[in-house]
Amino acid sequence: MAAVDPLGYDELPYPCSPYPQSQPEHLATLACLMGLEFPPLANARVLEIGCGDGANLLPLAFTMPGAELHGIDLSPRQIDAGLATVRALQLDRVQLAVRDLRDLNDADGAFDYIIAHGVYSWTPPEVRDALLALFHQRLSPTGIGFISYNALPGWSNRLAIRDWLLTAIGPTRNGTARVAEARRLMRQLSELLQGDTTPRGIAIHGELTRLLKWSDGYLRHDLLEDHNHPVTFRQFNEHLAQHGLQFLAEADFPTMVGQGLPSHVAQAVQVRSSGAAEREQLFDVLSNREFRQSLVVRADREVPRSIDPRIVERIYVGSPLKPVFLEQDTTTFQATNGFAIEVAEPFVVAALNHLADAWPAWVAFGGLAESGRRAYAIQSSAPPEEKFALRRRDLATLLLGCFAERAVELHVAAPPFTLVPSERSSASPLARRQAIASPMVTNLRHDLVRLSAAARALLPLLDGNRNLGELARETPDFESAIREIARAALLIL
Repeated sequence: MAAVDPLGYDELPYPCSPYPQSQPEHLATLACLMGLEFPPLANARVLEIGCGDGANLLPLAFTMPGAELHGIDLSPRQIDAGLATVRALQLDRVQLAVRDLRDLNDADGAFDYIIAHGVYSWTPPEVRDALLALFHQRLSPTGIGFISYNALPGWSNRLAIRDWLLTAIGPTRNGTARVAEARRLMRQLSELLQGDTTPRGIAIHGELTRLLKWSDGYLRHDLLEDHNHPVTFRQFNEHLAQHGLQFLAEADFPTMVGQGLPSHVAQAVQVRSSGAAEREQLFDVLSNREFRQSLVVRADREVPRSIDPRIVERIYVGSPLKPVFLEQDTTTFQATNGFAIEVAEPFVVAALNHLADAWPAWVAFGGLAESGRRAYAIQSSAPPEEKFALRRRDLATLLLGCFAERAVELHVAAPPFTLVPSERSSASPLARRQAIASPMVTNLRHDLVRLSAAARALLPLLDGNRNLGELARETPDFESAIREIARAALLIL
């Protein structure tokens, strides 16, 4: 199809950024937890549909250097911006193109990981059908797909506001004018509802407050897009089945166990639901979920629907849990999200301290278990192997529970960064390029981080060609800046 931009992304670009939940290593980790084979990451073929300027795809060139990365988008402006970075960094395993997803064919081959973030809900029915058909046709036999979409019931109030706005604004095609008029109307309605204490007034006023904080690009291409089709999980699940696909897991795994709901409610849903589909739908109702990030696989794959904690013993673990309180023989560990756990067992205390020392990197589970063994040996004689195996199993179960509370990360690959500067440290080339234009850069954890002025000035110089002594003489506040850069997961191993 012609290289045109019918959706207005050239006029008003959608804000692009790295999206950690869609990262292939995260998809592989969830497949591993579900007991499913996943494609090796080292030489994977990755496709991102609707890649924009490559903000989510290009960072993978530095964490998956052997992978073949493909991105397509309808916006020539955004693809051109991405190609400028590809050329500047000489990323010969990255291909970006202005293409319609319906143009892909057998010549494009199969892909191990396919990402469609911000596509499904924002396209007409025939394109949604084509999208799922593409997943079925182009996923490799063990491939994993990622599809995000607006969900019901959470999008109900927002959908009502959208329909009112589109009616009031009229058929104008100018994106900038559409957004400006929408802001004016939403402010007027928000002011009208101030002081309204009815449940409906409070709900709509709260929704308007959130929407008015959105950027112009986000308003245009989410709320005010020509097509916006939120769906229930049941509807999405049925659509998958029509195209030979099945739901594997939610990228935000804690939602699958009801994280955020009262524990007795979450447990009751787990026990009473007849299967994964009913459980997911009920959790959506109870949490009023408005957005989903679903992993899909081919329908002919057999998917275990229970998680064996022993899988944790074979992978890597990271955690922001920190010891914050010690009382007699009990240590309280707390995560940045407020989750806290009291631990008395020296084996577990040693393992969690090991994680705290390693953060924001992650470590092999075996290393944690050895830390626990050493701590146990200090308290008493070394445990026999069968007792040690039980303690390993208990630790794995605990860590899986903390993963469900967003207090632990699980990974199938070792971290691609180091927290210790070397004599000739080299930082991510992408982040070095980004720092020239902005304090916001993408780190090797696939996150956006904001740099101080000193760190931002130093980062572009970390190309491995100068030693630390030379850099220290050229850079004010060098010691604090290099520490900040290292702790921000920006230094390549």
